[in-house]
Amino acid sequence: MHIDGPLQQKLNSQILVTIVMWLLVIAAAIGVVYNKHMTRLLHAKVQSLHKESVAVQNERGRLLLEKATLTADARMEQIAGGQLNMVMPTKVELIKP
Repeated sequence: MHIDGPLQQKLNSQILVTIVMWLLVIAAAIGVVYNKHMTRLLHAKVQSLHKESVAVQNERGRLLLEKATLTADARMEQIAGGQLNMVMPTKVELIKP
């Protein structure tokens, strides 16, 4: 069957519109898949960074506790007396400015 004239042009334009619509549907589907993939990747990165943040916070707390222990007055006096052979001065040995 052969169709001539305006009917053929209308049929061709409908086919073209259908093809364009299908291409748009396929492009949208690919966009959805890509977006979902990127969301999963970013969620995994956020989880990884959260774990790292918790580890850094724990390390910071441990280091602050260690600093407090090492800078305690009793510890400093122990090191001064034991390793450096220092003694507390008597009142007579004190120098007043």
